[in-house]
Amino acid sequence: MEELEKVLDEIEKTYDTMIESSEKHKRLESLWTSYYQILKREKIESSRGYQLYLIGENESFITEARYKIPNLDKEKLNIVLEKVGDNATNFTEEEIHLLLDRVVSYVRGMIRGFGISVEENSLNGFCEIGQVLTIMPFEEKKFKVTKNTANHSFGYPWNHAFGTVTCTVEKDNQQVEKTYLIDITYLQFFTSTRCNEGRYDALEENTMMPTSPDPGYFLITKKEKRFAQELIEKGYVELTEEHAKIYADGFRKASLLKEERDTVLPEIDAKRQILETSIDYVFNSEELKDFDIPSIFPTQNKLTKK
Repeated sequence: MEELEKVLDEIEKTYDTMIESSEKHKRLESLWTSYYQILKREKIESSRGYQLYLIGENESFITEARYKIPNLDKEKLNIVLEKVGDNATNFTEEEIHLLLDRVVSYVRGMIRGFGISVEENSLNGFCEIGQVLTIMPFEEKKFKVTKNTANHSFGYPWNHAFGTVTCTVEKDNQQVEKTYLIDITYLQFFTSTRCNEGRYDALEENTMMPTSPDPGYFLITKKEKRFAQELIEKGYVELTEEHAKIYADGFRKASLLKEERDTVLPEIDAKRQILETSIDYVFNSEELKDFDIPSIFPTQNKLTKK
């Protein structure tokens, strides 16, 4: 079909064009919208379009944010690791951030070891191993954790795993409880291929069920974009009421189909809902046997200085 082929030609050309990333997304957002609408109108499928969809997973994003692998201060981290025992208390915020940076660095570094360019990849498909390798080290050291899926926590129809860690922190000579949301693969919800209006007319590629734009499409305010940037880059954010609402509402809006898109979402206590919907890890114990999870927080053999 000539109209479809022209759109696919333009998508392929845009992939190969060296332009500023926001302009690239704008072009691809329009082209992918046209593509999905043509498929629906003509009731056809396109193997070429599907191949370009797969290729486009890491070609363009609706955000400028990218994953980062933290550079760790080994001396400071070793001091903190001495304090990690069976009692998750008496840490400063800086020390907790060091432990969080440690798990993010470990897991993203491990994924990089698979030959994947982490800083430019959406990490689509890595959420389950990301969840267990970032949450389990804290759980083993008696931190309070939750193991969540977006389906169980927010009613999101597709698969996504994340988690939280809660700890007691010393602040202003007082002990306060802080919770952190950990999601090291959040960028997967910001691709140009799925953050466009046309997704309302698309069928989800694995199930062939009606779908909607990804959560990143709905984060449009400065506050929401700052939240997304922090979570994407660092892999974790403090789970405040505001952050919980932004995170949850992205998935909740992405759960509404075209005919439901103008539905006003009922108010929820998003932070409480996340903390009260803990289930088990999505990865099972058999799948974990090849991963040296306890080494993420070594207590006997400390990290080697470089």
